[in-house]
Amino acid sequence: MWALEGACRNGHLAVVEWLLGQRPDVKSSATLIWLAFSNAGKGGHLEVIQLLATSIMNPPLDSAMLSAVSSGHLHVVRWLHSEMLGCHDKGRLHHARWLHDQNVGAKTADNLRHSRVSRGKLIEWMDEAAASGQLKVLQFLAEASTSMGSRNLKGQQDEESHQGREFESRKYERDTCSTNTATAVLEHGGHQTGLGGRTAGAVTERGRSIMATHVALDKAAANGHLDVVQWMHANGVNTCTTAAMDNAAAGHLEMVQWLHTNMQARCTSNAMDNAAESGRLDIVQWLHANRSEGCTTKAMNGAAASGHLEIVQWLHANRPEGCTRDAAENAAYNGHVHVVRWLFTHPSIVVSDPSTWTERSLHFDMLLFLHCHCPEIFSAEGIGEACEHAPTQVAEWLDEHYPGIQQ
Repeated sequence: MWALEGACRNGHLAVVEWLLGQRPDVKSSATLIWLAFSNAGKGGHLEVIQLLATSIMNPPLDSAMLSAVSSGHLHVVRWLHSEMLGCHDKGRLHHARWLHDQNVGAKTADNLRHSRVSRGKLIEWMDEAAASGQLKVLQFLAEASTSMGSRNLKGQQDEESHQGREFESRKYERDTCSTNTATAVLEHGGHQTGLGGRTAGAVTERGRSIMATHVALDKAAANGHLDVVQWMHANGVNTCTTAAMDNAAAGHLEMVQWLHTNMQARCTSNAMDNAAESGRLDIVQWLHANRSEGCTTKAMNGAAASGHLEIVQWLHANRPEGCTRDAAENAAYNGHVHVVRWLFTHPSIVVSDPSTWTERSLHFDMLLFLHCHCPEIFSAEGIGEACEHAPTQVAEWLDEHYPGIQQ
């Protein structure tokens, strides 16, 4: 049964066709079908998606779309958007011929035709494209959102009186977006409006708008996709939250600098904390020199736990926050002997009682360090739990140096 999922993942069209024809039971599992579409979309296997779409009742095209968007398969995104929107363009005509060639029944084809794309879905896809750094896909979806907005607006205006046109158009924007998604910016205004804390940005070219949100920009920034952030900013998405710089600081200095210079972005102490834990001394130093948010004890704690001694030393010398007992303890758990040794040699740094470190199994090098500096913890009571699941090397060493401790 799960052979269908694998065949879709690898683009084996003939196998998928055979399974659908010979194993009708595969169509009864909603989870399997969802995975089949998702894997085909991730691999960019358009023909597989087309076959599935005409063989499954109520096909979950959105599953394939999300995977295709995040993987950057623009040809799949174009086709799925056309199908889900129900457009009768050249792509529709091409697919109609394909349906005819495949002898697909009218009922199945009609079922596919009546799919629709909501504004919320477009925003979700654009957020995913931005987060994944798929600029071409994002640009296509942005263009699709402007076209969609124009068609919907025109259709509604045909039914409205001239006097109530603007009011009803704005009401439509409010009513068709959920409180969890941003509204599109009305055409020609270039203004920003939003719901649920998510702000939409306007494309000023030709006076049209896109349904891009600061959530998309935040995600793109966090993942270091500078080209995406720059394009969104140039096309009217002028706001972001502190999450943009806070998360970008975990590894993307150029992004942090660009947000600071071009968007006057805000951040919190999480920015330096994240940079320290990720081992990015360059970002820690830049934030220290150019921002005022500072950091918390999480910065040195995180750097110690991750084994970044140079950052621990720099923070100790240049920042007042210091660390907590967790710094040495977590460094010990992770086997960073060089960090623990340095922390032990600085009396101003609070180090937790090493006897508590043995509550979990420790690395062998860490045990050797404790053997030299804290031999008093090696008792049946103090080392008991560390011995329970100790690897062979550790167990043999303990038996040799502390006979009877594991009994």
